Amino acid sequence: MRYLISVFLLLGCTQFVSSTDSDYYQEFSDSKSDELKIIFSGNINGETHPCGCRKFPRGGLPQVYAYLENLKKEKPYFYVDAGDTFFPLPQVSSYIKQSSQFTAKKIAEALDKFSLKYLTPGDNDFAYGENFLMELAKGKSFQFLITNASPQMKLDHIKWGKVKFKKTSLYFVGVTDPNLMTPSSQKLFIDPEKAIASTLKQIKKDAGTTAYQVFLISHSGLEKDETYAKRFPELNWIIGAHSQSFLQKQLKVKNTSLVQVLNRNHFLGEITLQTNPVTYDYQVVEMKEELQDTLPNNPLIPWLSKYKTTLEEIQKKEQGAIVVSADHKYMPTYISCSECHTKQVDFWQGTAHALAFQTLIKNKAAYNTNCIGCHSVGFKEAKGFLVPDKIVVSEDKDFSIEKYWSEFSSHMIPKSVREQSTQVRKKYAKKWLEFDQEKNVEHNFSNVQCLNCHNQTAEHPFDVGNKPEPMDFTQSCTECHTTDQSPTWYHKDSDGMATTLNKKTFKAKLKAVSCPKIERQ
Repeated sequence: MRYLISVFLLLGCTQFVSSTDSDYYQEFSDSKSDELKIIFSGNINGETHPCGCRKFPRGGLPQVYAYLENLKKEKPYFYVDAGDTFFPLPQVSSYIKQSSQFTAKKIAEALDKFSLKYLTPGDNDFAYGENFLMELAKGKSFQFLITNASPQMKLDHIKWGKVKFKKTSLYFVGVTDPNLMTPSSQKLFIDPEKAIASTLKQIKKDAGTTAYQVFLISHSGLEKDETYAKRFPELNWIIGAHSQSFLQKQLKVKNTSLVQVLNRNHFLGEITLQTNPVTYDYQVVEMKEELQDTLPNNPLIPWLSKYKTTLEEIQKKEQGAIVVSADHKYMPTYISCSECHTKQVDFWQGTAHALAFQTLIKNKAAYNTNCIGCHSVGFKEAKGFLVPDKIVVSEDKDFSIEKYWSEFSSHMIPKSVREQSTQVRKKYAKKWLEFDQEKNVEHNFSNVQCLNCHNQTAEHPFDVGNKPEPMDFTQSCTECHTTDQSPTWYHKDSDGMATTLNKKTFKAKLKAVSCPKIERQ
């Protein structure tokens, strides 16, 4: 079946749909607008909302929904996605299968609410195989656009699509580079360049003498996109993904404009077609936190809250099924450190690190394994904790982690940890230590603490062996303080985007959280 979507769009228009054996028509009549917005995303990476770590959060499904709903009141838009949409990695642990698939289905549900039209899947999207994508797509209105699909692909898809706006025809082609796929999924794709060449011939024949533009949705990475542009001058635009190359301005390669946005819905790409006269413009739109409130009664806000509650319950069940050995030997945590290093712990309690885990609790992400590692110590380490339910270890035989967190809720710091003064943070951190002592807690791995920066054995201070090697602070700090989470730590390019680490800034940041030196007797 060949799909023709004729779009004559405007706010308040009457929708006309007809379907025959050879054509699919979707017509929005009474168009008065001379502009069509081609909106695109890519590399959403399974993220529904920002984790709350950033001082100025970006992204979030409620923010995107509000932006698009407000946009369509003024201009028509056509929304496409370039893949790596549903999962953060091409292979996801079996331990989090249920929660990962639940999130993927909710993202698909949200994309349907956003009126997504075409999605060219990436390697991450096949994390649970083709059959899961088929299940995920059931009942959804968006279509998978895969020009280079092989005959072995069972996933329902189209090879190319056509959109007509005023007198201009827009053709959409979508390719996924097989070299990015896992071996089991490579057979589902043929050579992208052969597929593009063949499809461009079909498009030329279909267009006849009509003026048209060709948009390639490419999940191949920027380097490969440049190759496509050099070989196929007929391509007017390449909407890219995978390499996460943030192009705030279109990159011109011969006749082709290459565009790509940053990951996790932090930005949307926006190509504007102006028909009188015919011109094209490009910009990126930042998805700021406050955007969600620009739409009165935004339905995605309660939708997200319900999702987070359900997700947390799923994650609890998943991680409760993981068996941890009863004779597990734990590394020291700040509780034992405080017995000797009082001056150092007192200083640490005034930093945001000392309450870092509260950010996850407030955002219902305390069971999110993608976030826990940067808000705790020892996660998934041999002498640390393997599952969130073991983040606190007590001497009491009847200790309940659920009861612990329930009672601890009254000791939570109000508002953002970073927004509080040193004295306020210290007050709440000391309350936490007192609470742990009351509960006979032996090990509390919550928060960024002593052994995130220092190497010590489980036998410390009684180990008289060799002194541990010093840690590489640059590496350990920047594993969490990335260009995304801590952009002020990095140099900026001409577009204001974070690039390489600013060593002077890093030195100052490190000094600000460095404990007082131990005074040797």
